[in-house]
Amino acid sequence: MYKQNPLRSELILLIASVLLFISSISSSQVDELSQVEQSKELYFSNPRQRSIRLPFKSINNLIIIPIQINGSDTLNFILDTGINTSIICELSTGENLNLNYARKIQLQGLGTGTPLAAIHAFGNEINVSGIKGINQDYFVLLENIFQLSGKLGYKIHGILSYSVFNSFITQINYKDEEIIFNNPEYFRYKRNSKNYVSLPMIIHDKKPYLYIKLKLSDDSIIPLKVMLDTGASNSLWLYKSTLTDFEIPAGAKKSFLGSGLSGDVYGYLSRFSMISIDRFELKDILVSLPDSTSIENAIGSDRRNGSLGAEVLRRFNVIIDYPNELITLTKNNKYKEPFSYNRCGIEILCLYPGLNIYQVAQVYDNSPAERAGIRKNDLIISINGTGANDLSLNEIYKLFQEKAGKKIKIIMDRSDQRIKFSFELE
Repeated sequence: MYKQNPLRSELILLIASVLLFISSISSSQVDELSQVEQSKELYFSNPRQRSIRLPFKSINNLIIIPIQINGSDTLNFILDTGINTSIICELSTGENLNLNYARKIQLQGLGTGTPLAAIHAFGNEINVSGIKGINQDYFVLLENIFQLSGKLGYKIHGILSYSVFNSFITQINYKDEEIIFNNPEYFRYKRNSKNYVSLPMIIHDKKPYLYIKLKLSDDSIIPLKVMLDTGASNSLWLYKSTLTDFEIPAGAKKSFLGSGLSGDVYGYLSRFSMISIDRFELKDILVSLPDSTSIENAIGSDRRNGSLGAEVLRRFNVIIDYPNELITLTKNNKYKEPFSYNRCGIEILCLYPGLNIYQVAQVYDNSPAERAGIRKNDLIISINGTGANDLSLNEIYKLFQEKAGKKIKIIMDRSDQRIKFSFELE
């Protein structure tokens, strides 16, 4: 049975008063912690349990599941194979969370900004719908740089790392929005020879990698080592600097690609002929090509060429098998869906997650929205005759991802004035 160390220090997050109380931890306590072998495995609360089936919420291809930390209220976390330590990035007024063993650190990751201040909290307990774990680590960001709740229109508290994958054989059913955690001792594969592939998965620093191939417009093939990243909503990130004699294709579009621990990530967006994952071939795929300055902190000893994201993974039922270092992909009914993107040129924030009140967060230069006159901070009243109150963030982005030439009519509120805009997607 787990017993708390009497010398523990606590990080108490009192968001109601917007204060962080951090008790100091002595060097002898740090030494003691480093010398104690602590198991971080997760396990079923019922030792006779063979599997746990858990529905999840999918927004923008991301998997969101409910968890509790140290007996907290339910928190919503994005399930992410791309990080090796879980992150708490956002808490609201009135939400209290006790975390053990605090120390201040600096984090560096994707993006062009400076390192980010965070608290490293370790020795914590987690509960995921009948799955428990002890001695869990968390990084608590001292600044809400991701704004995940606003970007997804749903309350998000953090990002859950590899740990739940490491302990189980995990089945992800993107179509039915369901995840199954299986006890490896009892799990048996049911394979259909026509629709599935099972591939070796390389584990490096607790992260999973696999090999794929990219086909260029001249029919040449480039082998790639990519990280499997359920926490990335796009299809494929490709790091140009890791490839010899690779040039950004003509016609690639300069674009904002996302946000990392060290700030915004910019680069190019381009279509490529195809990627192949064993015998599966995904054609006309959108690939993000981040600037070298945005990724210099992310390229390390793993020698990867990029990351494979959820816009690809959602086209399959996925089995992630850490114990046997395998990944199995079975085609689902989304397999042949075209790879789409935001053809409008604006990013949106939901100002109050749970309420459909949307504000323009960013307008891209020379985009249809920018040429029409839309500005940052405009409030959306309606789109194509439907009130914003009746549209989810997912539904809005689907409208922006329709075919080129689709006409969009938006009514905005700017300084208490209603303004109508009209443009075509391109």
